[in-house]
Amino acid sequence: MLQTICYVSNSSPNLTNKELQELLHSTKENNLKLKISGVLIHNNGNFFQIIEGLQKNIEALYRKIMIDKRHHHVIELINQPIKQRVFRDYETSFSIIDNSEKMQKLETYLNWLKNAEMKSINKLIKVTENFIYTKNDLLQHSNY
Repeated sequence: MLQTICYVSNSSPNLTNKELQELLHSTKENNLKLKISGVLIHNNGNFFQIIEGLQKNIEALYRKIMIDKRHHHVIELINQPIKQRVFRDYETSFSIIDNSEKMQKLETYLNWLKNAEMKSINKLIKVTENFIYTKNDLLQHSNY
């Protein structure tokens, strides 16, 4: 059975740029080995991650995430079984969003999913969009 978990957390104030880059690299490498798809975003001292894959792999990974000292105040937004992966066809199945070009590509992908009318994933899309858009971004994307 497939499962998805989405969470936000605060990165540790002691986390250096080098440690962050190492974390991002090892996350992508390990998730690809376990066939875990999803996305990880670090923005303004916060992490946002969606992981999806086999339930046993997702639950094991999430237990590790919960005790990782590189972040704190983990807030679980979604934890549920899924029928299909949302990020299966996105880039290499697991992506680190660390620049504006990748953010734009993610936004394009989310818009494609919305237009495909996959109602079961609309909640996940909304949560993702709420995290990636800052107040300034919302003003730029609005009609005001």
